[in-house]
Amino acid sequence: MPADRPSPNPDTTLSLTLAPIVSATPGIVAVRIATSAPPGEIHLEAVGDDEVFVGEVFGDSPGGVTARIAVPVAGDYLVTARSASGASGSTPVRVIPGPAVRFRTIGSVDPRGGAPEMELTLRVVLEDGLGNAIDPHRIRCAVGDPETELASAVVGHEARFVIRGTVGFVPVTLADRDSPVVTHLRVAFPSAWLRLPVAVEAGTRFSGGLMLEPTDPPAKVTVFFDPYAVAVSRVEARSDGLTITTGRDAIEVSSREPIPVVPGQPVVEIEWTCLGPGNACFEVRNAPRTAVRPVWEACLPQKEFDRRKICVNLMGPDTIDADDWDQLKDKIEANVRAIYSDPLNVGKCCPFLDAEVHFATLTPTELQQITAGLPNGAVTNQADFKTVWRRHLGNKYAQRELCINLLFIDMDWGRKCGHTLVGYMHPRVRRGFGVLKLSCLRGPDGTFSDPGNVVPHEIGHALGLQHAGHDAGDLMHQPRPHGTRLTLFDCMTIETWSRRYWPFDPPYGVPPNPPVTLIR
Repeated sequence: MPADRPSPNPDTTLSLTLAPIVSATPGIVAVRIATSAPPGEIHLEAVGDDEVFVGEVFGDSPGGVTARIAVPVAGDYLVTARSASGASGSTPVRVIPGPAVRFRTIGSVDPRGGAPEMELTLRVVLEDGLGNAIDPHRIRCAVGDPETELASAVVGHEARFVIRGTVGFVPVTLADRDSPVVTHLRVAFPSAWLRLPVAVEAGTRFSGGLMLEPTDPPAKVTVFFDPYAVAVSRVEARSDGLTITTGRDAIEVSSREPIPVVPGQPVVEIEWTCLGPGNACFEVRNAPRTAVRPVWEACLPQKEFDRRKICVNLMGPDTIDADDWDQLKDKIEANVRAIYSDPLNVGKCCPFLDAEVHFATLTPTELQQITAGLPNGAVTNQADFKTVWRRHLGNKYAQRELCINLLFIDMDWGRKCGHTLVGYMHPRVRRGFGVLKLSCLRGPDGTFSDPGNVVPHEIGHALGLQHAGHDAGDLMHQPRPHGTRLTLFDCMTIETWSRRYWPFDPPYGVPPNPPVTLIR
């Protein structure tokens, strides 16, 4: 410690100096803190909408210390410094996206993949090199040759463009109005396709009608399929004059004249049997095959629908009314079932997940032991959370094994409503852990309704999910309210991590020293 630095530390307030606006690339917020405390006694972090980044205090400077925080996610943050003596100070900073690098499309780019089948709503996000979304008003979309610019509808970070076509390819150019970033797409409008469900269960039957474009019906259509994934159970013609030939891996539909079409109705209804889990891929070709008649291809997820039950244990003060506990239990179980067992999510490869919710009340003495040393008994930063977590490592405070344990505790941590260890299960005690702000789970009428899907979102973290995506409909999108959709990567992660909460040794084993990954 320098000789001119007084001890003990007399600071009551810390003054922070930093740039008010910082680019996410490189995303380094440089901070100077006016204090007489040494660097090792200062804790620094940036708190945003459910995001926390911890800083590094690394050196002395005249009248204070210097520090920095890496903040790669764009948004508004409150940079807060606290000393070991309890002195603190906060300053806001805005992290803006870096230069534009790429376009990203959200959802399907197949106009035949769902209703209305005559048009495609192209959802586009402009991103910097770290995946931060840039002002969607900058996105320009032009179609055709010569090009015609389309009007956009801006929803959150997305620009949405409605593309209509008949049969053939529609060239699409996406360009950034403020940079050279540009990309080219071709949206295919096939004249023949299959209308398929989102996903099917292995061993069941499903319908997949053959659809034709009314303005350009071909005289012959061939549906190719994987005979190891599906088998044809029944084929029913919906029009007269059709010749249908069924082979081992193909169905041929032909007519002397162009096949008659009723708009919106299949010309042939095909019933398939799913032979086992995996992807059943289909291809539909027209005759004659030309450059303006695209081939339609799609793969249908077929799976054995795993049904698993996740243990969730809520711990809170014994002053909470029993009826409120029951109401909250019912709501959480219903929310988890609705989100984690939604066919739109399960079809991507997620297991069906139900929640078995337990409650454990804590006495004032136990709560005092848990919050001892915290400012006003509340979690206010990452260091406070780690303190509470370490106190829970032993078999204490009514926690459950093989369970996601969530503690209701006072929180004064920016706008955060919860904080959960991501994909972590201690190798000895084998349980997940997080904290929740109880007031965030109450609706406008005061009842427990979890209006922001906070609990399913925190359960997602315990199942290994990080914050992701610009789509406000995604469960792991932030800030609140969180959506209900899971991405393919989310589902793959859940498939692995949910096994660790089963009441027997998971097939993949528990790593001897799993990394502690905190939400950042």
